Amino acid sequence: MDEKKFPMFVYILVKRVIPMLMADEGLSEREAIETFYSSETYRLLADEETKYWWFSSEALYEDYQLRKAGGTHV
Repeated sequence: MDEKKFPMFVYILVKRVIPMLMADEGLSEREAIETFYSSETYRLLADEETKYWWFSSEALYEDYQLRKAGGTHV
């Protein structure tokens, strides 16, 4: 992917995941952002080689929930 487009894809996906995290976990926007940015799911999303940016925001949130519960996404 073009180096200039990749950060925008990540931003758009994160922007869509944050409200789900806020609603499900009762977090403020700031708390949800901090929580997601410190997650394994975000680490994988930020690494272009993993191709996590191909996932929908819903799939990313599901991955986040599974990892938080101790599982992994395949």
